[in-house]
Amino acid sequence: MDLSLSQTQRQEQVLSAQMIQRMALLALPITELQQTIQKEVEENPAIEIPEEDFGDLRTTGEVPASSSSTKDPESANTDDFDSDDYENYSDSIYEGANRTLGDIDSDASDRKSAFLENSSADEVTLQTYLLDQLGTSDVSPELFETASIIITSLDSNGFFTKPPVELVEDSSLAPLIPVAIDLIQSFDPPGICVPDFKESLILQARREGVHGTDMTNFTTLVRDYFMDLRPGRFPMVAKAMGISEEDVQEYYDFLRTLSPFPGSEFASGDNSYAVPELSIHNDGGNLVLAMSKANLPNITISSEFEALADGLKGPTAKETSRYITESVNRAKLLISQIELRYSTLYKTALALMELQRDFFLEGISHLKPLTLKEVAEKVDVHETTISRISQSKWIETDWGLFQIKQLFSQGLKKTDNESEDVSRTVVKQRIDSIIQSNNTGKRLSDQKIADILTAEGIQIARRTVAKYRSELNIDSSYDR
Repeated sequence: MDLSLSQTQRQEQVLSAQMIQRMALLALPITELQQTIQKEVEENPAIEIPEEDFGDLRTTGEVPASSSSTKDPESANTDDFDSDDYENYSDSIYEGANRTLGDIDSDASDRKSAFLENSSADEVTLQTYLLDQLGTSDVSPELFETASIIITSLDSNGFFTKPPVELVEDSSLAPLIPVAIDLIQSFDPPGICVPDFKESLILQARREGVHGTDMTNFTTLVRDYFMDLRPGRFPMVAKAMGISEEDVQEYYDFLRTLSPFPGSEFASGDNSYAVPELSIHNDGGNLVLAMSKANLPNITISSEFEALADGLKGPTAKETSRYITESVNRAKLLISQIELRYSTLYKTALALMELQRDFFLEGISHLKPLTLKEVAEKVDVHETTISRISQSKWIETDWGLFQIKQLFSQGLKKTDNESEDVSRTVVKQRIDSIIQSNNTGKRLSDQKIADILTAEGIQIARRTVAKYRSELNIDSSYDR
């Protein structure tokens, strides 16, 4: 066996800390973004809050009548877009992201203190906690993309809101879904990234080192006999499983040490209250888009702090200068990434105004099938970017508050093969309406509901009705 040195050349993409932070900021809801800024304001002396009010930045506009109209940088037009509109509008309303900043004023520290005092408490959500762990994992950019999409789609308990294969629309990332799930399931807390609480308990047992026959018995106990685990039923369970009552008692005692809802210890994030960042309303037939920065400050760089690096002398000059430079660069990076987040969100809103125009004008029954890819092509970004920016962001409409991701939906075919596909969100609403308005005195089966929808021109199978009914948390006809 010989030892030797050799030189090889290969291409690989390195996921930098800046890229990780940028992707994380895109996915953050407004409340968590505020906490991120609050933390940086507390730690970074290079950040200054200018004198102007840091309340709402609202951009409104009516749909112009023709392309010959002079473009107002604060107006949004859904009737006559061209390919440059998405870029022009977003650039114009967020001027100054990388501008040279003036001198700090004497009240700067007071404004910084006021922001910190009025910021919400730094509560960590499950998604933030998991994204932090993902950011420190040595994974490829593609695996990072896949895992981040899945993480931001988990509910507050850590469970799937829909099958992962429906979340990742990029076909090139589909083979990485099982790898991403295994990775996320290895994170803390144990028992997340599963369909329901039963699978969570099983995963937690596996993480605790249960294996072999014990793991097989425990899995069967949880999946098939969980509802029978109460006093007086142990003999029946033991007989059905072919094990002793002592074994059932032992498994039951171990089960009680586990948490059926592992995400409950974290802040509930956007599930606790919704803060809309966008609003789109019908104003006399014209759609008006408004964008709010809530109570986020327009942070800038302190010129006084930056000037401290000039003329430093003494043994600590080099170290002090490096600290000042690093603080300023970190602040500039945060500012540019916040502006990128809002720019991307604004472009996405413009695309949705155009592609879901009928929904904003007429209501949820007019919601059209829409994919991430269609919006990504409009905005000229990768569809995973649209996936991240759509997570945990709320939009106010004339028909109520909606998460942006609710405006994306796959479609079902019409029976006439000529009409446009109908959004499955609309179909689910119709299923709910059929069940709630049923006054025949008979409980409608899934097949009967499928027949009604087919008669209305919607191609749908019984099992699809059952799936949508389950997603609506409506019991089967037998249980109803």
